[in-house]
Amino acid sequence: DRLLLVLVLAVWWLTMLGQRVIKDGLRAWFDRHDRRDLSVVRLGRRRVGWLLDREQLPPLPFVQRAGKWTCRWVF
Repeated sequence: DRLLLVLVLAVWWLTMLGQRVIKDGLRAWFDRHDRRDLSVVRLGRRRVGWLLDREQLPPLPFVQRAGKWTCRWVF
């Protein structure tokens, strides 16, 4: 059950990062220019790889504020 939870959270996190790539207008950096081949999850995965290649940490979806964990991204 825990492994399944980790898998679901990872896919959800990559989906949020992929949506952020599209929203910020960075899709051309990670996807083909003549057609759209990559899913939102794969865009998020490429964004994570791009950040790690530049020795930066990808943004985490949760942040602790006032003793509570909240999601920093708006759906």
